Amino acid sequence: MYDNGLKIICYSEEHQKLFYVSADRNHHSYMLTKNTVALDGSSVFEQKGVLSVEQIMKFNAIKNSHDVMFKINVAHPKIIWDEKSQVGLREQIKPNWESRIKYFASYAYDKNIIFGLPHNYDGKDLTPAYQKGVPLSLINATSEKKKLIEEFYPILNSPFNNLKYGILDVEVEVDATIAPNPDLVEQIQGYPIRAVCLKFSDGHEINLMVSKGGRTDGEMIVYTDEKLLLDDLFKILQEVPIWVTFNGDSFDLRYLDARARLLGIKSPFFCRKTRKGKWNSDIRGLIHLDIMSFMAENYIRIYGFDDVYQRHSLDEIATALLNESKFKKPDWNDNIEIRNYCRQDVRLVYGIVNWNDSKLFKILLF
Repeated sequence: MYDNGLKIICYSEEHQKLFYVSADRNHHSYMLTKNTVALDGSSVFEQKGVLSVEQIMKFNAIKNSHDVMFKINVAHPKIIWDEKSQVGLREQIKPNWESRIKYFASYAYDKNIIFGLPHNYDGKDLTPAYQKGVPLSLINATSEKKKLIEEFYPILNSPFNNLKYGILDVEVEVDATIAPNPDLVEQIQGYPIRAVCLKFSDGHEINLMVSKGGRTDGEMIVYTDEKLLLDDLFKILQEVPIWVTFNGDSFDLRYLDARARLLGIKSPFFCRKTRKGKWNSDIRGLIHLDIMSFMAENYIRIYGFDDVYQRHSLDEIATALLNESKFKKPDWNDNIEIRNYCRQDVRLVYGIVNWNDSKLFKILLF
């Protein structure tokens, strides 16, 4: 046995919390090949990290035949390919198959785990818990189609289970000509957070505001110190398992992280840049979904949302789907205007998430 390091994030409907299931340590990462000799002439058995080689039969759909192949089981997914060092078994033994599949996807397929659908957990294994069966109107399909229907109909028609989630938006006080940028130290130091608005899956809202004087109302929690606002915000974050933002990867969570570090507060965020130059921002122990990058994908825009928006700005998407729009930029001396502006963005994201019977979540999960 070995520790493959894989943990599956599960959501408990009963407790409305996340929990983690460790992968079966007897499951190994693998790739398939018809060749047991590496390009340098050495045997596959001599390659570092190879645990075993099995001879198996795989169906060749192109030739409509069964082929004899070798399944190479390895001690760690990085043996097949290490993205950091750009070295791996898949470049040493060719041709090969199933060597570019992410390990979590390979594990899920082998263990019949279907992401987004309900499963039973007995303390050790996850087993699908969705309803099986095919409607009578589809019973008379051809045998080939019926087989596909029996496999996919229960999955595609599994009911969507309500999730406990929150939506977050941050407002930073800046000059009208400046877009706040968490990459610039002088901006992080010079432009404090004025408001953070939150809206939850049950419709409840919390509006946090740093006031510099002026009018307030009973719909906001007022602070005179940004550090106190961040302390309370980080406590609230831990009460909700899933957080949704619009551009939170690149801005909201990164700016919160930067300001927290500047003020000497322990940050719950983990922000990193990908090889493609994009930012991923996570909340430790929780799930963060930035729907902006998701809705910017052409196939999602066209097939998921009927091509009703062309640009992936919050204003355009909300106008197309909800017939609502962002508010104009606030007067930074007016706490209520700042709150209203920030709260409107949160409400727009909430509307998009819940549009058409939570279609966005269904696409994300299924």
